Order: sequence, then C-alpha cells, then structure tokens
Amino acid sequence: MNTTKKTTNDIITEQVIAGLETKGLNWFKPWNDDSSINLPISYDSKKLYTGINMLILSNAMSLNGWIRPEFLTFNQITKNGGTVTKGSKSNIVTYWMVSYLHKPSNKWFNNEKALIAAGHNKNDKELLANFTPRFYRVFNIEQTENVKNLDINIKEVTKGTVFEKIDVADVVYSNYPSNPTLKHGGNSAYYRPSTDLVQMPKAEQFVDNASYYKTLFHELAHSTGHADRLNRKGVGSMAASFGSDVYSKEELVAEMASMFLVSVTGINPKDSMTNSQAYINGWINKLKSEPNMIMQAAAQSDKAVKHILNVK
Repeated sequence: MNTTKKTTNDIITEQVIAGLETKGLNWFKPWNDDSSINLPISYDSKKLYTGINMLILSNAMSLNGWIRPEFLTFNQITKNGGTVTKGSKSNIVTYWMVSYLHKPSNKWFNNEKALIAAGHNKNDKELLANFTPRFYRVFNIEQTENVKNLDINIKEVTKGTVFEKIDVADVVYSNYPSNPTLKHGGNSAYYRPSTDLVQMPKAEQFVDNASYYKTLFHELAHSTGHADRLNRKGVGSMAASFGSDVYSKEELVAEMASMFLVSVTGINPKDSMTNSQAYINGWINKLKSEPNMIMQAAAQSDKAVKHILNVK
C-alpha cells in the first residue's frame, strides 16, 4: 500500500491528466456548449476562479451537470445553515503561499504581513520570494442542502473578468535563478537556446497584461530546458525539429508549465484558453499515439515550474 502523501502539484497534475483522458481538447475550454453552464465563482467573494482552478471546477461542473456556478468550503456551507449532500465528493482549489527570505540576515518571513511588520518591502532586491503550493476543498452549491443560491445575475458576473494587477507576475521572472535574457520588440514570442534569450513582443501589443504574462511564462518554461538548467531534449536539440515527437512533447511541457504559473500569479488571460487549446490541438494525434507522453510532460512541466520559482 502506497502511503506517500500527495503534493498539491501531484493533485493538479492528476486532474490535468484525468481531464485530457476524459474530454480531450474540450477539457481546456472554460465553458460548455450549453449556454446554461456558467463559469465557476466563489460563493463568498462572488469572483470568478482563475487559472487552473477555473479549468478544474469548470470541468467538474460539466461532468456532473451542475448548472449553478457557486462553490463553497465546508465551513462556508455550515455558516450558511446548510449541509453537504451525502456521498458528495469535494473539489480542490489551489493557491500559493509566498514567504520571503531576507538574504543579508538569512531571516525568513512567513507572509507579506510579517515582512512589512519587520520594516521591509516585498520589492526589496535583498529579498527572495519562495512559493509554496497549497490547496483547500470546495463543494458546488448543488452538492449542498439548505444553502441559498446567490441573489445575483449570473450571466452578468460571468460575462467578463475583472482584471487586478498581481505584483507577483513580474516577480516570477526576476526571481528565476540565473534567468535568461529578456528582450522586447517584433511580432514573435520565442526562446533561443543558443543565446539563452526570451524574445517577446511589447507588452502593449497584447490584448491585456495577463496575456502578456501567460506568453512570457510559456517561453520561460522552454528556457528551463537549456543545457545549463534542466537539459531537456526538446530544447536546442537537432531532434526537436518542428512537428517531431520531441517538439510536440516540449510544447506540451511549456504549455502545462505556463498554466501552473498562471495559477501561481492568479492572472486570467483573455486568450489563455484559445492559445492552450491551439497548442494541444496541433499535437493531439501524437499524444494519443504515445499515451506516456502526457505523464512524462506533466512531470517535466512540474520540474520546470519548480526551477523557475526556485522551489526545492
């Protein structure tokens, strides 16, 4: 009997693989063709879930036929006078705790509040941010009894996303150990192993700031495969020609890693799902012919994320 405790990344990876195996490309769509299905929202905050949480909870809604989009924790259900329907299984919501190391004093601060109380600023160059994955469990409101539906116009809430600036989106690149050179200009985004360069269009060319970061995360994920970092075969190898199995796997690694990083920062790119689906769609036949590729890519994307975030 395997008693090894699963990490948050293990659970997310399992959800991604299960979604791909169950629904293929449709798993990457945060909506259902049935217009009665809405995007998942938090019962307490009334805000949309973002990143990987949106994917996981949207998929759960679709698979279970839930119409209502509200999700609650067990405590929230109890607080609102309700109970969980017998036999209901919870769903996970992931988040990242950020702690800080003050390098000169080698002192750790568990959160930003403690950091500020000690007279530091989180943008201080002498600080190193450390990201620790965590998760909690939620139930859809249709898995509960005696909890009132939110008195809101669901279609208005889910029609668009309110974007809030997330400072840690910028910190991801600056905290990346021995990061590649980052340049802006032109109309292409790519990683060039020979010069260890990530080239990006100017940020203002993107439909929104979050989409800029999403694309940047994808290219940073490629850069982790450099020979001086994780040394993946799909980066800088003659075998990684366009359309090859090696190329396909590397694209899957980078896109899955970018999804993790989107979840880390809490951003919600407008074109995120379109781009993810386009990448996967191009190589889906190869994935089907090599089922182990998904497992291998998931493991390598996890290593890429940990390398970028300097998580051991």
